[in-house]
Amino acid sequence: MRRRPRWAVPALVTGVIVTLVAGTGGMILSARHTGPADGLPGTNPSLTGQARAAPTAVGMASTKPNASPTARPSPTSRGSQPPRTYTNWPGPSNTGVPSGTTLRKVNGDLKITKSGTVINGIDLRGCISLAASNVTIKRSRLRGSCAEGTIGPFYGANYTNILIEDVEIDGMNQSTSYSLVGGRSFTCRRCNLHGGGTGIRAGSNVVVEDSYLHDNHVGGESHNTAMSIHGGSNITIRHNHLQCDGGWNCSSALSLYTADGAIDHVLVEENLFSGGGYCVYGGVYNRDGKIIAATHVQFLRNGFLTNQWPKCGDLGPVAGWEAPAEGNVWSGNYWYPNRSNLVEA
Repeated sequence: MRRRPRWAVPALVTGVIVTLVAGTGGMILSARHTGPADGLPGTNPSLTGQARAAPTAVGMASTKPNASPTARPSPTSRGSQPPRTYTNWPGPSNTGVPSGTTLRKVNGDLKITKSGTVINGIDLRGCISLAASNVTIKRSRLRGSCAEGTIGPFYGANYTNILIEDVEIDGMNQSTSYSLVGGRSFTCRRCNLHGGGTGIRAGSNVVVEDSYLHDNHVGGESHNTAMSIHGGSNITIRHNHLQCDGGWNCSSALSLYTADGAIDHVLVEENLFSGGGYCVYGGVYNRDGKIIAATHVQFLRNGFLTNQWPKCGDLGPVAGWEAPAEGNVWSGNYWYPNRSNLVEA
Protein backbone atom coordinates (compact mmCIF):
# COMPACT_ATOMS: atom_id res chain seq x y z
CA MET A 1 0.00 0.00 0.00
CA ARG A 2 1.21 3.48 -0.73
CA ARG A 3 0.86 6.50 1.51
CA ARG A 4 1.31 4.61 4.76
CA PRO A 5 1.13 7.27 7.53
CA ARG A 6 3.94 7.72 9.99
CA TRP A 7 3.11 8.88 13.48
CA ALA A 8 4.90 10.82 16.18
CA VAL A 9 5.44 9.15 19.56
CA PRO A 10 3.01 10.76 22.01
CA ALA A 11 4.68 13.12 24.47
CA LEU A 12 3.54 13.59 28.05
CA VAL A 13 2.57 17.03 29.21
CA THR A 14 4.81 18.08 32.06
CA GLY A 15 4.96 20.97 34.47
CA VAL A 16 3.51 22.14 37.77
CA ILE A 17 -0.23 21.48 37.96
CA VAL A 18 -2.47 24.19 39.40
CA THR A 19 -5.92 22.95 40.40
CA LEU A 20 -8.96 25.01 39.37
CA VAL A 21 -12.14 23.87 41.13
CA ALA A 22 -15.42 25.09 39.64
CA GLY A 23 -18.81 25.44 41.25
CA THR A 24 -21.79 23.13 40.97
CA GLY A 25 -23.14 24.36 37.62
CA GLY A 26 -22.47 22.64 34.32
CA MET A 27 -20.87 25.66 32.62
CA ILE A 28 -17.50 26.41 34.12
CA LEU A 29 -16.37 28.92 31.49
CA SER A 30 -18.19 31.06 28.91
CA ALA A 31 -17.81 33.98 26.32
CA ARG A 32 -18.61 35.25 22.82
CA HIS A 33 -18.32 33.39 19.51
CA THR A 34 -19.13 34.59 16.01
CA GLY A 35 -20.36 31.24 14.67
CA PRO A 36 -19.14 27.90 13.39
CA ALA A 37 -17.34 29.39 10.37
CA ASP A 38 -15.06 31.41 12.64
CA GLY A 39 -11.77 29.62 13.10
CA LEU A 40 -11.62 27.77 9.78
CA PRO A 41 -8.14 27.31 8.26
CA GLY A 42 -6.32 30.47 7.36
CA THR A 43 -8.36 32.78 9.61
CA ASN A 44 -6.36 32.51 12.83
CA PRO A 45 -2.80 33.54 13.68
CA SER A 46 -0.32 30.68 14.13
CA LEU A 47 1.06 29.70 17.51
CA THR A 48 4.09 28.02 15.99
CA GLY A 49 7.28 28.64 17.93
CA GLN A 50 5.60 29.94 21.07
CA ALA A 51 6.60 28.37 24.39
CA ARG A 52 3.91 26.40 26.20
CA ALA A 53 3.05 27.07 29.82
CA ALA A 54 2.42 24.21 32.21
CA PRO A 55 -1.13 22.87 31.80
CA THR A 56 -3.76 23.93 34.31
CA ALA A 57 -5.63 21.09 35.97
CA VAL A 58 -9.40 21.41 35.83
CA GLY A 59 -11.77 19.35 37.98
CA MET A 60 -15.51 19.43 38.56
CA ALA A 61 -17.81 16.58 39.55
CA SER A 62 -20.79 15.90 37.30
CA THR A 63 -24.06 14.44 38.56
CA LYS A 64 -24.82 12.62 35.29
CA PRO A 65 -22.19 10.36 33.76
CA ASN A 66 -21.85 10.08 29.99
CA ALA A 67 -23.18 7.12 28.07
CA SER A 68 -20.22 4.85 27.36
CA PRO A 69 -20.00 3.14 23.93
CA THR A 70 -19.72 -0.46 25.13
CA ALA A 71 -22.18 -2.50 23.06
CA ARG A 72 -20.65 -4.22 20.04
CA PRO A 73 -22.56 -4.00 16.75
CA SER A 74 -23.83 -7.32 15.49
CA PRO A 75 -22.85 -7.83 11.83
CA THR A 76 -25.97 -9.91 11.14
CA SER A 77 -28.53 -7.65 12.78
CA ARG A 78 -26.97 -4.34 11.66
CA GLY A 79 -26.76 -5.47 8.06
CA SER A 80 -30.44 -6.51 7.99
CA GLN A 81 -31.89 -3.35 9.52
CA PRO A 82 -33.69 -0.85 7.24
CA PRO A 83 -31.30 1.77 5.79
CA ARG A 84 -31.05 5.13 7.48
CA THR A 85 -31.15 7.80 4.78
CA TYR A 86 -29.56 11.15 5.55
CA THR A 87 -29.93 14.39 3.60
CA ASN A 88 -28.32 16.88 5.99
CA TRP A 89 -24.63 15.93 5.77
CA PRO A 90 -22.12 17.25 8.30
CA GLY A 91 -20.43 20.49 7.28
CA PRO A 92 -19.44 23.91 8.63
CA SER A 93 -23.03 24.94 9.43
CA ASN A 94 -24.03 21.97 11.62
CA THR A 95 -20.81 20.87 13.34
CA GLY A 96 -18.57 22.55 15.89
CA VAL A 97 -19.78 25.29 18.21
CA PRO A 98 -23.46 26.09 17.58
CA SER A 99 -24.05 29.56 16.18
CA GLY A 100 -24.79 32.12 18.89
CA THR A 101 -22.94 30.23 21.63
CA THR A 102 -21.15 32.47 24.11
CA LEU A 103 -17.50 31.52 24.66
CA ARG A 104 -14.87 32.65 27.14
CA LYS A 105 -11.27 32.98 25.98
CA VAL A 106 -8.74 30.83 27.81
CA ASN A 107 -5.00 30.71 27.08
CA GLY A 108 -2.74 27.77 27.86
CA ASP A 109 -2.99 23.99 28.04
CA LEU A 110 -5.44 22.33 30.45
CA LYS A 111 -4.97 19.03 32.25
CA ILE A 112 -8.15 17.35 33.50
CA THR A 113 -7.49 15.28 36.61
CA LYS A 114 -10.91 14.73 38.21
CA SER A 115 -13.58 12.25 37.12
CA GLY A 116 -16.85 13.93 36.16
CA THR A 117 -15.27 17.17 34.92
CA VAL A 118 -17.39 19.18 32.46
CA ILE A 119 -15.84 21.83 30.22
CA ASN A 120 -18.45 23.96 28.48
CA GLY A 121 -18.20 27.15 26.45
CA ILE A 122 -14.50 27.99 26.15
CA ASP A 123 -12.35 29.36 23.34
CA LEU A 124 -9.03 27.73 24.24
CA ARG A 125 -5.64 28.60 22.78
CA GLY A 126 -3.97 25.34 23.73
CA CYS A 127 -4.56 21.62 24.20
CA ILE A 128 -6.50 19.50 26.69
CA SER A 129 -4.68 16.57 28.31
CA LEU A 130 -6.96 13.99 29.91
CA ALA A 131 -6.02 12.14 33.09
CA ALA A 132 -9.52 11.16 34.27
CA SER A 133 -12.63 9.26 33.20
CA ASN A 134 -16.21 10.52 32.75
CA VAL A 135 -15.16 13.82 31.21
CA THR A 136 -17.31 16.03 28.95
CA ILE A 137 -15.96 18.71 26.61
CA LYS A 138 -18.76 20.49 24.77
CA ARG A 139 -19.74 23.65 22.90
CA SER A 140 -16.14 24.82 22.78
CA ARG A 141 -13.38 25.73 20.35
CA LEU A 142 -9.76 24.63 20.70
CA ARG A 143 -6.86 26.05 18.72
CA GLY A 144 -3.57 24.26 19.18
CA SER A 145 -1.40 21.28 18.31
CA CYS A 146 0.20 18.76 20.66
CA ALA A 147 1.97 15.46 20.04
CA GLU A 148 -0.56 13.46 22.08
CA GLY A 149 -3.48 15.17 20.34
CA THR A 150 -5.13 18.54 20.77
CA ILE A 151 -7.49 16.49 22.92
CA GLY A 152 -5.65 13.47 24.38
CA PRO A 153 -3.86 11.33 25.35
CA PHE A 154 -5.96 8.20 25.77
CA TYR A 155 -3.39 5.55 24.80
CA GLY A 156 -1.73 3.57 27.57
CA ALA A 157 -4.32 4.58 30.15
CA ASN A 158 -7.66 3.19 31.33
CA TYR A 159 -9.59 6.46 31.14
CA THR A 160 -13.11 5.82 29.82
CA ASN A 161 -16.39 7.51 29.01
CA ILE A 162 -15.11 10.68 27.34
CA LEU A 163 -17.65 12.84 25.48
CA ILE A 164 -16.54 15.47 22.94
CA GLU A 165 -19.63 17.19 21.57
CA ASP A 166 -20.26 20.33 19.46
CA VAL A 167 -16.55 21.08 19.52
CA GLU A 168 -14.35 22.70 16.86
CA ILE A 169 -10.65 21.88 16.87
CA ASP A 170 -8.29 23.91 14.70
CA GLY A 171 -4.76 22.50 14.56
CA MET A 172 -3.60 25.88 13.25
CA ASN A 173 -1.59 24.15 10.50
CA GLN A 174 1.23 23.63 12.98
CA SER A 175 1.98 19.94 12.42
CA THR A 176 1.67 17.56 9.49
CA SER A 177 1.70 14.47 11.74
CA TYR A 178 -0.14 15.22 15.00
CA SER A 179 -3.77 14.17 15.40
CA LEU A 180 -6.49 16.50 16.70
CA VAL A 181 -8.21 13.77 18.75
CA GLY A 182 -6.32 10.60 19.62
CA GLY A 183 -7.08 7.53 21.69
CA ARG A 184 -9.87 5.25 22.88
CA SER A 185 -13.09 5.12 24.91
CA PHE A 186 -14.52 8.39 23.60
CA THR A 187 -17.46 9.72 21.63
CA CYS A 188 -16.94 12.59 19.18
CA ARG A 189 -20.32 14.00 18.10
CA ARG A 190 -20.87 16.96 15.76
CA CYS A 191 -17.15 17.73 15.82
CA ASN A 192 -15.53 20.03 13.26
CA LEU A 193 -11.85 19.05 12.98
CA HIS A 194 -9.37 20.74 10.65
CA GLY A 195 -5.85 22.08 10.35
CA GLY A 196 -4.09 18.99 11.76
CA GLY A 197 -2.10 16.14 10.28
CA THR A 198 -4.94 13.69 11.10
CA GLY A 199 -8.40 14.47 12.38
CA ILE A 200 -8.94 11.38 14.57
CA ARG A 201 -6.66 8.48 15.44
CA ALA A 202 -8.89 5.94 17.16
CA GLY A 203 -8.48 2.86 19.32
CA SER A 204 -11.12 0.67 21.02
CA ASN A 205 -14.58 1.70 22.25
CA VAL A 206 -14.97 4.77 20.06
CA VAL A 207 -18.01 6.42 18.46
CA VAL A 208 -17.59 9.14 15.83
CA GLU A 209 -20.85 10.49 14.43
CA ASP A 210 -22.32 13.53 12.68
CA SER A 211 -18.83 15.05 12.38
CA TYR A 212 -16.86 16.92 9.69
CA LEU A 213 -13.14 16.12 9.31
CA HIS A 214 -11.41 18.13 6.60
CA ASP A 215 -8.55 20.40 5.48
CA ASN A 216 -5.56 18.40 6.70
CA HIS A 217 -2.25 20.18 7.10
CA VAL A 218 0.22 18.46 4.78
CA GLY A 219 3.76 19.08 3.60
CA GLY A 220 6.99 17.47 2.52
CA GLU A 221 6.82 13.68 2.94
CA SER A 222 3.81 13.70 5.26
CA HIS A 223 1.23 10.90 5.05
CA ASN A 224 -2.21 12.01 6.16
CA THR A 225 -5.74 10.72 6.81
CA ALA A 226 -9.00 12.23 7.94
CA MET A 227 -9.41 9.31 10.37
CA SER A 228 -7.40 6.17 11.06
CA ILE A 229 -7.68 3.12 13.31
CA HIS A 230 -4.42 1.55 14.49
CA GLY A 231 -5.78 -1.51 16.24
CA GLY A 232 -8.88 -1.79 18.40
CA SER A 233 -12.44 -3.08 18.64
CA ASN A 234 -15.98 -1.86 19.22
CA ILE A 235 -15.77 1.19 16.93
CA THR A 236 -18.71 2.97 15.28
CA ILE A 237 -18.22 5.54 12.50
CA ARG A 238 -21.65 6.84 11.51
CA HIS A 239 -22.89 9.73 9.38
CA ASN A 240 -19.67 11.71 9.06
CA HIS A 241 -18.05 13.67 6.24
CA LEU A 242 -14.45 12.41 6.14
CA GLN A 243 -12.33 14.29 3.63
CA CYS A 244 -8.56 14.14 3.42
CA ASP A 245 -7.49 17.36 1.71
CA GLY A 246 -3.86 17.23 0.69
CA GLY A 247 -3.49 15.67 -2.75
CA TRP A 248 -0.61 13.21 -2.97
CA ASN A 249 0.14 13.46 0.75
CA CYS A 250 -3.16 11.85 1.69
CA SER A 251 -3.30 8.12 2.39
CA SER A 252 -7.07 7.98 2.73
CA ALA A 253 -10.20 9.47 4.19
CA LEU A 254 -10.47 6.41 6.48
CA SER A 255 -7.77 3.79 7.15
CA LEU A 256 -7.99 0.57 9.15
CA TYR A 257 -4.38 -0.46 9.85
CA THR A 258 -4.01 -4.00 11.18
CA ALA A 259 -0.23 -3.64 10.89
CA ASP A 260 -0.39 -1.83 14.24
CA GLY A 261 -2.79 -4.22 16.00
CA ALA A 262 -5.84 -6.43 15.53
CA ILE A 263 -9.05 -4.72 14.45
CA ASP A 264 -12.44 -6.27 15.23
CA HIS A 265 -16.10 -5.15 15.29
CA VAL A 266 -16.11 -1.90 13.34
CA LEU A 267 -19.34 -0.42 11.98
CA VAL A 268 -18.92 2.16 9.18
CA GLU A 269 -22.29 3.35 7.92
CA GLU A 270 -23.75 6.32 6.03
CA ASN A 271 -20.53 8.34 5.74
CA LEU A 272 -19.17 10.48 2.92
CA PHE A 273 -15.55 9.77 1.88
CA SER A 274 -13.18 11.84 -0.25
CA GLY A 275 -9.45 11.93 -0.98
CA GLY A 276 -6.34 9.79 -0.59
CA GLY A 277 -4.43 7.18 -2.54
CA TYR A 278 -7.59 5.16 -1.90
CA CYS A 279 -10.56 6.68 -0.11
CA VAL A 280 -10.71 3.70 2.25
CA TYR A 281 -8.22 1.09 3.48
CA GLY A 282 -10.27 -1.86 4.68
CA GLY A 283 -7.96 -3.55 7.16
CA VAL A 284 -5.88 -6.12 5.26
CA TYR A 285 -2.11 -6.17 5.71
CA ASN A 286 0.45 -8.51 4.19
CA ARG A 287 3.30 -9.13 6.63
CA ASP A 288 6.01 -11.30 5.06
CA GLY A 289 3.42 -13.26 3.11
CA LYS A 290 1.04 -13.65 6.08
CA ILE A 291 -2.28 -11.90 5.60
CA ILE A 292 -3.62 -10.04 8.64
CA ALA A 293 -7.24 -8.97 8.15
CA ALA A 294 -9.67 -6.96 10.24
CA THR A 295 -12.76 -8.96 11.26
CA HIS A 296 -16.44 -8.16 11.80
CA VAL A 297 -16.08 -4.95 9.81
CA GLN A 298 -19.19 -3.57 8.12
CA PHE A 299 -19.17 -0.88 5.43
CA LEU A 300 -22.85 -0.05 4.89
CA ARG A 301 -24.38 2.59 2.58
CA ASN A 302 -21.40 4.94 2.45
CA GLY A 303 -21.09 7.58 -0.26
CA PHE A 304 -17.85 7.93 -2.24
CA LEU A 305 -17.27 11.46 -3.55
CA THR A 306 -15.51 12.40 -6.80
CA ASN A 307 -14.80 16.03 -5.91
CA GLN A 308 -11.03 15.45 -5.62
CA TRP A 309 -10.35 12.40 -7.79
CA PRO A 310 -12.55 10.68 -10.42
CA LYS A 311 -12.37 7.45 -8.36
CA CYS A 312 -12.70 9.12 -4.93
CA GLY A 313 -9.01 8.38 -4.29
CA ASP A 314 -6.48 8.85 -7.06
CA LEU A 315 -6.02 5.05 -7.35
CA GLY A 316 -9.56 4.01 -6.52
CA PRO A 317 -12.26 3.92 -3.85
CA VAL A 318 -11.01 1.05 -1.65
CA ALA A 319 -7.99 -1.17 -1.04
CA GLY A 320 -7.13 -3.77 1.59
CA TRP A 321 -10.65 -5.18 1.86
CA GLU A 322 -11.08 -8.86 2.68
CA ALA A 323 -14.74 -9.80 2.36
CA PRO A 324 -14.24 -13.50 3.31
CA ALA A 325 -12.70 -12.52 6.65
CA GLU A 326 -14.93 -13.42 9.57
CA GLY A 327 -18.06 -11.28 9.75
CA ASN A 328 -17.03 -8.70 7.14
CA VAL A 329 -19.83 -7.04 5.13
CA TRP A 330 -19.65 -4.59 2.18
CA SER A 331 -23.17 -3.52 1.24
CA GLY A 332 -24.95 -0.58 -0.38
CA ASN A 333 -21.82 1.61 -0.79
CA TYR A 334 -22.33 3.98 -3.70
CA TRP A 335 -20.94 6.76 -5.87
CA TYR A 336 -22.42 9.86 -4.28
CA PRO A 337 -25.12 11.07 -4.84
CA ASN A 338 -26.53 8.15 -6.88
CA ARG A 339 -27.36 5.40 -4.39
CA SER A 340 -28.14 2.96 -7.19
CA ASN A 341 -24.61 3.30 -8.66
CA LEU A 342 -22.78 0.93 -6.31
CA VAL A 343 -19.06 0.86 -5.45
CA GLU A 344 -17.56 -2.61 -5.70
CA ALA A 345 -14.94 -3.61 -3.14
